[in-house]
Amino acid sequence: MKQNMKRLTAILVALIMMLALAACSGSKDAEEATAVASDSAIVESKAADTAKSGSKTLVAFFNTRKNTTVDAAADSLSSSTQTTVGNTAYGNAQLLAKYAVDATGADVFSIETVAAYDEDYNDAIEDAQEEQNQDARPELKTLVANMEDYDTVVLIYPCWWGDMPMAVWTFLESYDFSGKTICPISTHGGSGMGSSVNTIKKLAPKATVKDGLDVSGNSVAGAEADVQAYLK
Repeated sequence: MKQNMKRLTAILVALIMMLALAACSGSKDAEEATAVASDSAIVESKAADTAKSGSKTLVAFFNTRKNTTVDAAADSLSSSTQTTVGNTAYGNAQLLAKYAVDATGADVFSIETVAAYDEDYNDAIEDAQEEQNQDARPELKTLVANMEDYDTVVLIYPCWWGDMPMAVWTFLESYDFSGKTICPISTHGGSGMGSSVNTIKKLAPKATVKDGLDVSGNSVAGAEADVQAYLK
């Protein structure tokens, strides 16, 4: 009897160990799948001058997530700045940039500031309002070295306080857009594009500035067809 109990105990221990190993393996596989999905969400290169595609179109975008101190997947940025597609969380402007690149085959450039905004969205846009009040020009991490090679720039940004983030002002004032076409696309929480299209015309007076496309932050996931139609 005792011998049978020992055998039963040994079998149970072995089964428990096998189940534990299987659970650990499944957890590891899930983590690796998540990491791959996270990597696939990055559609932008660090600088467009490294691109070799020969495209005459550039997609330049300002993504709130990439300009804060917060980790890209953190929840604190909420649905006001990011959209989840499948298992991947995209910044709203980043996802629209992906749609634009898929539609045009364009090169892509991420507009990023040297000084990061606060990870709390409300604090970040308060800082953005202060920059607007001061007519500030935030310093950018990098610039497009070969802007002269592009005929068309698809410019994507959030509408903050009725206009573009001041970092996008810095971007526009950093180049000569003479003879180029600028296609503005703005995400927003209800304000549309605000006065941003007029601002672009002011900052790039020798460019042809198209009527913009505004996309509500709540509608970004379903906006691919709208982006494609607009860019045609």
